[in-house]
Amino acid sequence: MRGANVKKLYKIYTPDELIQLADNFYSVYISGFDDSYMLHPTKKHRSFLSRHRNYTMLTFLLFQGLHTSELPQININDIDLIKARVKVKGDKKSNERNIPIQATQMGTLINYINNVRPLFLEYCSIETDKLFFSMCSEQHDKTFCKPLKKLTAQVKSIDRNFINFAQTRASVITHWLQTEGLRKAQYLAGHKHISSTEAYLPNDLNELINDIQQFNPF
Repeated sequence: MRGANVKKLYKIYTPDELIQLADNFYSVYISGFDDSYMLHPTKKHRSFLSRHRNYTMLTFLLFQGLHTSELPQININDIDLIKARVKVKGDKKSNERNIPIQATQMGTLINYINNVRPLFLEYCSIETDKLFFSMCSEQHDKTFCKPLKKLTAQVKSIDRNFINFAQTRASVITHWLQTEGLRKAQYLAGHKHISSTEAYLPNDLNELINDIQQFNPF
């Protein structure tokens, strides 16, 4: 229809594909990184710290479907490691919600909080309650744009199907619609209006059409 507000459709990742994307990032940017010199904070920490920060941020984008703008708003006390949940604050555009943390990301998150983040604070000589924050050279970047731009480039380098993090958020919400239903998906996505969640239903329909084409015996 002319003038209709049509939701852009993306290539939707399955949950297994999102896990594989996180695993590929780890293999390329974390596991092969030489950290044998990590004895005390030096300028050589820059790459080590930023890679681990970016990987931990990536898990929240892939598994909790967060907006990129929500990452720098998470405080350390918003993480409940006992109940494995993260509290995401609401704002003018979204509601507050508590989202489960997946078992596959718990080890990464615990390592970041207990080992990487303290080094990060020491290296940058700052005090903050933020879970994620900028490197010293990025401190003037109030919008957290540089770290997110770097992370986007890193993910694009390992997955040619990746466009942006609106795509991964759409993938997570589509999965919630399939497994949790419309109202629960609305809560987990932080949507103030049910129509915002319903806008992702065409993605679910496309997945259904693909399944029918693939498995239809006729």
